[in-house]
Amino acid sequence: MSNRIFAPTARRTSVRTAVPHSRRALFRRAAALTALATSGAPAACAGPGGQPDTGKPSSMAGEVTVMGTSAPTGAGENRWKRLTGQFQEKYPRLALRESWDPDLYAQRKLEVLLAAGSPPETAVLRRQAEIPRLTFLGAVLPVDPYVSKSTVVKKADYYDKILATHTLDGKLYVVPHDIFLYVLFFNKDAFTREGLKPPDLTWDYKDWQDAAIKLTKTAGGGTTGPRRQFGVEMPTWWRIHYMGNAGLPEMEGGVGIAPPEKWAVTYDRQDTIDAYKWQADQWCRYAAAMPSADAGDLSTATEEAMTFQNGKAAMRFVDSTGASGFYDRIKDFQWDVTLAPLADKKKPRINTAIGRGYGLLKGSKNPDGGWAFIEHFNDPRRMLEDVKEAGGGLYGSKVIMESKEYKASPVPPADKNVWVEGLKAARFYPEPGWELSLVVDTSAVTANTGDIWKCKAAPEAVLRPYGQQINKLLKERTGAR
Repeated sequence: MSNRIFAPTARRTSVRTAVPHSRRALFRRAAALTALATSGAPAACAGPGGQPDTGKPSSMAGEVTVMGTSAPTGAGENRWKRLTGQFQEKYPRLALRESWDPDLYAQRKLEVLLAAGSPPETAVLRRQAEIPRLTFLGAVLPVDPYVSKSTVVKKADYYDKILATHTLDGKLYVVPHDIFLYVLFFNKDAFTREGLKPPDLTWDYKDWQDAAIKLTKTAGGGTTGPRRQFGVEMPTWWRIHYMGNAGLPEMEGGVGIAPPEKWAVTYDRQDTIDAYKWQADQWCRYAAAMPSADAGDLSTATEEAMTFQNGKAAMRFVDSTGASGFYDRIKDFQWDVTLAPLADKKKPRINTAIGRGYGLLKGSKNPDGGWAFIEHFNDPRRMLEDVKEAGGGLYGSKVIMESKEYKASPVPPADKNVWVEGLKAARFYPEPGWELSLVVDTSAVTANTGDIWKCKAAPEAVLRPYGQQINKLLKERTGAR
């Protein structure tokens, strides 16, 4: 939903080559990206997916550039070498070129390469950013023609809601691999000490609020003063997921959802204002949320790091990738994870999620070779090798998530059906910043939301004029009535 998960800071580009190749210029001035929308897309009918796997090396030839952010390290590097080695055995005449750039996302390097006429065949694309941007610019190819012919990658093997979140205008743009559900981690020991029932799939936000208040402890035992335990560690961006679980977007419309003249932000609407107020209340009314750099008063904490990880916050709202990290680091208390609370116990669950996967770039020299890599990467047989070795995070594939190998993973939750329920209920809501930048410059319109979290301003006073100004600009730019 935001760029927090992938925010590289290094400024170095490295290129690693599996077999000899001719380097192409990475940066040169060329025609505008929008010109790509009118260029002919390479035919997908020649893709390798239509051919049964005979076990014999493929005769497909050419060069394939695979682009990502940071090269795998440690045990991950060994798994990557195994993957690329298997790929070269299957496609000995395809020159595999690996390109790693920590600034790939931060500086929109893919758009630079596309404009220069030298895009990679395939790159990791995120749902909240590159997929809508490149789709709007006509610079990414749908993978449906390849998937329809593939004997390896099958839509029926994926959760419907996960495929839907990566589909725009009825076209699938990546084979979704990494999925991030927004969930609730909790300290089981803290709940036991208070005699509280731990969170489960029946909880709504009222259940959660009652527990958060009871689990907030002060040094003197009262309701004010320095805390020795917070009820929750919560980032200020959690309001996106609080709203999303109730079916409320921060922006209506978006790329592939509605034309720009029908877009509108919701900051000036009461439901959105109420959601911001709910989150602000965690600091300003209940003092139950751990202070952070952009929220709360750090002087109220008795320690510099009052975190879930060190046992000083009883719960934590964050994405599902925290499970592996907590499993490696937390040894002093028992913990588990469940889905985010229900917005309404009488309505079906919505669980906000984002994802990413390898996509095909328009204008590359060998899109069929790019698909060959995507197909190999997402081959369930290969992925299960990684799962058996390392457990892995959340996948969009039912074949993987419901396999005995995945269910045997020691990483909580003990009942992996929690993840499955979340994937079945997954939904993505566009973030305004990514989408709006494609059609209108809103940089002159600012809102000091930090004052909301620091209890210095009411959400309505900050958000209502902010939303009204942005929507006015949108109407002027798009000619909407």
